[in-house]
Amino acid sequence: SIAKPVMVVGAPKDSDPDAAPVLVTAPAPYAITIAEGTQAVQLWGLAVVHPTGVGVGVQKSAEATLEYVRIDGPAAGRPPSGCRRLRDAAGSGASCTA
Repeated sequence: SIAKPVMVVGAPKDSDPDAAPVLVTAPAPYAITIAEGTQAVQLWGLAVVHPTGVGVGVQKSAEATLEYVRIDGPAAGRPPSGCRRLRDAAGSGASCTA
């Protein structure tokens, strides 16, 4: 879980996502979770491998930007997705750019 503003650069801008050198192996629904209220998270040049759901989950009132990130091998029947907004009971959503 990421709970502070952070930039993770696995590869430089304009990189080919299919050649991402940093792999995040994820046998869990959310390989990377951005904690509630966390702002200014930037993830570049990563590959999330085999999540059982969505590769990146962003909690309410958090914000993350994904650039040149790919999600490989999500669970059967689920479309590949780089980022999902997680909603609270009131339905307010997190901001997520993917």
